[in-house]
Amino acid sequence: KNQNEAKLVQEIVYRLPPQRNKKATKQMLVLISSLILMFSGWAVVYVLQLTGFFIPKTITIQFDDNVRSELGSYSGSYIFKPALDLLGFRKSRFLAKYGTGQFGYCRDLHAWTFKFEDGPPCEKFVVRSSRISSSDIVDAGDDSWYVASDQLYSRFYPMEHFHLTVGCTRDFDCGGPGRGLCLGGSCLCENQFFGVQCDFSENEICETIAVESEVGRFLGSREFSLEYHLLRDPSDNSVVSVYGHPVFHFDYSSTGSTAGFDIMMYTGFRWVLFYSNDGFKGVDLSNGVRSLVDYLKEDFR
Repeated sequence: KNQNEAKLVQEIVYRLPPQRNKKATKQMLVLISSLILMFSGWAVVYVLQLTGFFIPKTITIQFDDNVRSELGSYSGSYIFKPALDLLGFRKSRFLAKYGTGQFGYCRDLHAWTFKFEDGPPCEKFVVRSSRISSSDIVDAGDDSWYVASDQLYSRFYPMEHFHLTVGCTRDFDCGGPGRGLCLGGSCLCENQFFGVQCDFSENEICETIAVESEVGRFLGSREFSLEYHLLRDPSDNSVVSVYGHPVFHFDYSSTGSTAGFDIMMYTGFRWVLFYSNDGFKGVDLSNGVRSLVDYLKEDFR
């Protein structure tokens, strides 16, 4: 009897339902979800970097003109222009808001460079930054910058004065409503205000400035006027500005002695005084103030 019962136990197979580890399944789902979120976040950041989202849209540059006198006239606002090269790498560059001039990141040098014309950033550049670990131009702003002393671009010397600031980020940087608004990293001045940050008001600028007769005239290659008048556009009486600063002039036609102007203006780094026939050689100023205003607004760098 015992043998039969033992045989029966050996022949009976009990099928148990599979045991599911709910805790392990939950952990696996959490892991998969975390990986998906992590890679999605990485993809978003990569796309934003590729399109230049984290790079400032506008920078303001102040060049030194001690080594290259023409550099001062390239001071001003530069706007970020995203683009991709043939390999799909983002080309980091800033183009002058007015006129020509380009900042570009040279990967071979790990440095930012400046050129007078558009082109590859690693070729025939006039100014370069120190070597930096990132491609963000703001990181190079506080480091030393160097300028080529000749047309062969063989020798570079430290620039004594170089200043880089990021464009406006809020209306307050431009004076706020009623004075200026921040639009795309640049200040859009309202009413009678003008300047890089809407610094000046047309109603607050002296219409005439003069040299005290006791001091004497400005020293130079010729005898300059003692009196200078704020240059205004004859069509709407608005103040004419260059590099965000007003222009002053003396019109010799008012004396009946000769044609031309003594012009006092800001060149991007310093104020200069010159005679129009010397400083604007080849420029037709036969229509007097009208010609001068048109040239400064439309053609002057």
